[in-house]
Amino acid sequence: MPTSPSPFRSRLEFKNAESWRAYIETDVPSQDRGYITAFGMTTLYLQFYAVRNLAVPLEVDVELHRLQAFDEPARTRALVTLNNRIFADMTRLMMQAAPAEPAAITAESPKLVMERLILRLEKESPAFAIWRSYKRARLSDSHVPEWSEYVCTLVPREENEEAEFILLMGQLGELLRQVQEQDKTVDSLLKIRLFAIGRERAGAERNLAARLLVQDLLEAIAPCACA
Repeated sequence: MPTSPSPFRSRLEFKNAESWRAYIETDVPSQDRGYITAFGMTTLYLQFYAVRNLAVPLEVDVELHRLQAFDEPARTRALVTLNNRIFADMTRLMMQAAPAEPAAITAESPKLVMERLILRLEKESPAFAIWRSYKRARLSDSHVPEWSEYVCTLVPREENEEAEFILLMGQLGELLRQVQEQDKTVDSLLKIRLFAIGRERAGAERNLAARLLVQDLLEAIAPCACA
């Protein structure tokens, strides 16, 4: 597992993408931001192998060390390309754990597609169903506590990983709603990963898969949010 280039902090020290981006914008010099951002995604992606007790593919390890000798901006471009290769490999692993989704018989609007996806997630994922229940409760009762406090009341304090997973599913739910409001949908690979999470064993591996999905959804909707 690579360590963050000195003197910068590792992406793994941050629990979510927002705090990581805030750190990049405030503490990393502008000339280093591209590379540190890409390297942060590398460390996050390689954690995918670590939690599964899998060796990092040899070609990835060789390329990671090779590109360190490049000058900027070639080094950052090479690292972004490597990240795409790692992500593709991760996606293949996730797809092996999930059945293929049947092809749609008739065309549906993006909003309806997203509504069906959200309803299916609620049916198949207890953690996602908790978030949906919370959203309904907030609509009818303004005194319902904030989401993080609400989860703390449901999960024993010692079950930190379970609480984190429920919170992450809430983040996914909010992001999926944003995609729906933009009259867009998500691609088929991301749908497979969403439903594959429910088949993951509870623990660090499942939480990492959820964090990666949150990151990917954030990056997918960021251009629209900034427009």
